[in-house]
Parts: sequence; C-alpha cells; structure tokens
Amino acid sequence: CPLALIGKSANFDESLCFLLAGLALVPLAERLSFVTEEVANHTNQTIGALLNATFGNAPELLISSAALKEGYYRVVQLTLLGSILTNLLFVFGLSCLIGGLRYQVQELRITSGNASIGMLMIAVAGLALPAALVLSDEMYSHGDEEKKVCRQEL
Repeated sequence: CPLALIGKSANFDESLCFLLAGLALVPLAERLSFVTEEVANHTNQTIGALLNATFGNAPELLISSAALKEGYYRVVQLTLLGSILTNLLFVFGLSCLIGGLRYQVQELRITSGNASIGMLMIAVAGLALPAALVLSDEMYSHGDEEKKVCRQEL
C-alpha cells in the first residue's frame, strides 16, 4: 500500500502504519472473495467450499506472516483469536439467531451441524480453560514466578 510505505518513510506512528497496511488488504480480500466465488460457480459444491475456506483466510495469513517476521507474536495471537471468534462463534451463532427469529424450525445437515457445534465447543474450551487457569492462580508468566514463590512461603 503506498500510504503505508509513505507513512513508514515519513516516520508515522507504527500503529497508524499498521492500520493503513491492514486497510490496504480490504480490496484484496474483496477481489479474492469474488474470484473464489466465480471459480466455485464452475466447479462442484465440495471444491467450491474448499476454495472458499482456503482462500477466505488469506488476509489473516498475510498479516500473521508479516507480524511473525517482525516479532509481533501478540498480534498473531490476537489475529487468530479474532478469526476464531468471528468464524466460529459470531457467524454460526448469528445465523442461528436470525434463522430462529424468522423460522420456528430450522433444519441443519447432521454432518455440518455436528462440525459447527464441535468447533464451537473447541472454541469455547480454548477460550475458557486458559481464563479458568489464570483465575485459579495455576497459570502464571515468567515475571510472576517470584510472586508465586513468595505467596507459597507465606
């Protein structure tokens, strides 16, 4: 993105450069989505779904690879967390909510329903278990080791 490159050379704030670079990915994501949908229209349903699932997360892959290269591990963690929350919880949950408001009975395919529910359970466990460990004081970072030892001695 020319704006992000100009911002980097003009010594803009790193957050602003990151925001500009992220905004530059929006047209790329739209074009990528359009192309995969067009290719999916000319193939069968399974290959079309595989293409959408594969290329649907390409902007996240680009952001994560650039952030890993620069050592921004927390950005990668939060990008993955946002992807999990958006793809698993928000999309499926919102579609069930809106479908429930419109129709009294909803029909799901057994395999896709089981897969979605299984992914929801994994996402909830992946988010809830670390929080439970932190709240129960069983998990601590390297900086907190001295505090933990001091508390045990008291």
